[in-house]
Amino acid sequence: MHPILFRFGSTIIYTYTVLLDVGLVCGLVVACLEGKRRGIAPERIVDAALWAVVAGIAGGRVGYVLANQEYFAENLREAFYIWEGGLAFQGALLFGLLALFLYSAYHKLPFLALADMAALGLALGQVFGWLGCLMSGCAYGLESHGATSILARLSLDLPDIYGIHAPRFATQPLASALSLAIFILLWATRRRWPFGSAQDKPFDPSAELRASFAQDRPSDYPFDRAQGGAQDRPFPGFAFTLYLLLYAGGQFLLEFTRGDEAIYWGPWRVSQWLYLAEAALALVFLTHLLRKSKSSGNCSGHI
Repeated sequence: MHPILFRFGSTIIYTYTVLLDVGLVCGLVVACLEGKRRGIAPERIVDAALWAVVAGIAGGRVGYVLANQEYFAENLREAFYIWEGGLAFQGALLFGLLALFLYSAYHKLPFLALADMAALGLALGQVFGWLGCLMSGCAYGLESHGATSILARLSLDLPDIYGIHAPRFATQPLASALSLAIFILLWATRRRWPFGSAQDKPFDPSAELRASFAQDRPSDYPFDRAQGGAQDRPFPGFAFTLYLLLYAGGQFLLEFTRGDEAIYWGPWRVSQWLYLAEAALALVFLTHLLRKSKSSGNCSGHI
């Protein structure tokens, strides 16, 4: 829609780049706030984020180029034009997690705690990343000419990667909305276990969301086992696995609405098979962590 935000002579400022930068900054701020709450120094969070972001962007770009190899085979130089848009989630996730794991091992920091913080920052950052895709035309939706179903109701006049406008399914706005919903859920449940309470007090997401924005103090955690209370704090890895389960599952469905070129395995895109595998692994790992926390009698751990 608006791939170029500003022009200063021969200098071009791309909308995708600006929105991606805004997302990175917002995600980093959220991760630092959560790190401070968990007792991890902000400089450690910034260092870890730097390594994960650089590796993630590199991996995401490689994945995007491979998924659109027909286009980049004719425009090889543009494969390095990251500022114009185009990152693949699977490549970014794999490279980013690898960098985060290596950093945590080297500095002897809890990997699952770092992954939980990264999930908060990543979910918020993807809100802006998908808006950047909307502005640059990447990951565009299917054309909806003559459609009378829900496809037409959720369509907008949008461009593809070549700049051709047509009524298309609003894939990017919906993906951005999905990321925002996941972030809100993760933020609301970051201090309170959502699946029950020893005091049988029902979980209220809106109340927890309001409480989450209040200043964190030790007295804010009445259910901490260290204070002799109930086991109401999420176990390490909960936020990350929940994020991966919801995002991968949602993206698997949204892939059916995409109209950009892709590699197919059978009836589905390669990315859909990968999203399905990620969601399945997240579900298995989440179940494993839940059983482990129950058997150990401690849901909080070092979070």
